[in-house]
Amino acid sequence: RHLTKGTEHLVLLRKAGYGAKWFISQAVYDAEATIKLLHDYAGECRRRGCRPVKILLTFAPVGRPKTLQFVKWLGVHVPSAVEERILAKANATESKTKEAAVLESIDVCCEALQRILQMAGGCGVPLGLSVESLSGFREEIDGCFELFRRLQATMLDSVCSPWAVRWYRVPVHSMARSHSEEQLAADAGPEMAEEEQAAGSI
Repeated sequence: RHLTKGTEHLVLLRKAGYGAKWFISQAVYDAEATIKLLHDYAGECRRRGCRPVKILLTFAPVGRPKTLQFVKWLGVHVPSAVEERILAKANATESKTKEAAVLESIDVCCEALQRILQMAGGCGVPLGLSVESLSGFREEIDGCFELFRRLQATMLDSVCSPWAVRWYRVPVHSMARSHSEEQLAADAGPEMAEEEQAAGSI
């Protein structure tokens, strides 16, 4: 909406004034629209002397024409070049075209995040990630895991310092309460915790 109305950054400021602590974007397929929004929001925050709140950038894998139609019905802007890239894979004559189209959409999303971080990562707006499945199709649901893994690595690499990822198997009863990392680790138990570390670099 920001490309057409040009006022979405003011909407964010108004909602933050009402107490919103963070925002989740629509699915991002157009990096340039997001870059403009982030710069406009950061600039208006500086002008007003307030601190920007975190924006979670949402990405979603798509691999079927039906899903793309649904995405556009939701009001998400999908550039024609992006749509053509994905549909070219989905409509190909080779086998496993649905999986190939999903992988192409994952590449599109990763390229979009890289562009956003390059052009707006230092504008002052804290960023986070959200990955959604927009359909019930198996290959698109499975693609969410690969997409999150790649986006997470891209985001962490952008901080130019070593990073670690830690997973916990959290008991169901714990999900109903708010816990610190230490409490989650204690609930999960040492035999159930899994840790993976990697050195991040640009």
